[in-house]
Amino acid sequence: MSELLYTKLGIDPSSLEGLTEEKAVEIASTIESGIRSKILESEDFYKTLDENKIPSEYKNKYLSEGTSKIAGIAKKTLDKEFALTQEDKSKFGEEDLKNIDKYISKVKEIYSGKVNAGNNEVGNLQNENLTLKQSVEEYKGQLENLTTEYELRTADRLKQKDMESLTMLEVIKLSGQLMGNIGATFKLVYPSLTEKYALVEEGGIPSIRKKDNPAFKVEFDNAGKKEHLSLNKALELEYKALGLWKETEEKSNPQTITINTDFMKKTIPENIQESIRKERAFLES
Repeated sequence: MSELLYTKLGIDPSSLEGLTEEKAVEIASTIESGIRSKILESEDFYKTLDENKIPSEYKNKYLSEGTSKIAGIAKKTLDKEFALTQEDKSKFGEEDLKNIDKYISKVKEIYSGKVNAGNNEVGNLQNENLTLKQSVEEYKGQLENLTTEYELRTADRLKQKDMESLTMLEVIKLSGQLMGNIGATFKLVYPSLTEKYALVEEGGIPSIRKKDNPAFKVEFDNAGKKEHLSLNKALELEYKALGLWKETEEKSNPQTITINTDFMKKTIPENIQESIRKERAFLES
C-alpha cells in the first residue's frame, strides 16, 4: 500500500532507503510540486477563485479579449488625434501601455509638453490643455459606450437568430405542401419575409406585424373579408410567389348515373336509344 501511495506521489520507493534530512527535504519538495501542478491544471480550481482577492495587477494582466480590443481602439484614436510620433511613443513605460488611464495621462503629459515648447503664451497653453482635457474625457466616455454597444449588438443578433429558428420550425410543419429542399428555399423566403414585415414572438411563435409599427398586426383581404395575416399565411404567400407551394388536390367522388326508361317504347328516337344503350352498357361494365 505504501509503495502504491509513493508511486501516486511521483516518488520511487527505493529512494526512501537511507533517508537523510536533506533527501527528506528533496522528497517533500517533489510532493509539493506535484500537488501544485495537479491543482493548477484543474479547471475547478480556477472556478472557485474569489475575484475580490485577486490583486489588481493580475486583473489588468488578464484583460478579456473584448476589453483589450476596445482599449486598443482608444489608443489608436488618441495617437491619431494628438499626432503622436514614434519618438513620443518611446516615452511610454510598460505600465503606461498596460493601463488605459495611465496611457491617457501620458498622452496629456506629452501633448502638454509640445504645446508648452511651441507656444510661450499662457492663454494659448491653457486653451490647448482645456481642449486636451475635453478630448480625453470624450474618449473615456466612448470607451465605456463601446462596451455597452457591443453587448447590445450581440444580444440583438442572438434575438434575430432565435426568431429565424422559430420561423424555420413553422416552415417544417408545412413541409408537406412545399417543394424543393426546405433549408435551401427557406434562405430565399426568410429575407423576403423580414423585408416586408416585422416579427414579434408571441407564445414561442413569430407573429406578423407592420414593418414601420410592430405594435400593430397586418391585415389582408381574404375573399372579401379583412383578417389578420398569420405567419403560416404569410409563408404560404411567399412560397407561392416563388412557385414552391403545392396546392391541395380535391379528390372527386365517383358518381353512378341511373337511367330509367322503357327501351320498348318508340317515343325516343332510335339513334338516341342506341346512345343510351351504349352509355348504360359502359356504366354496368
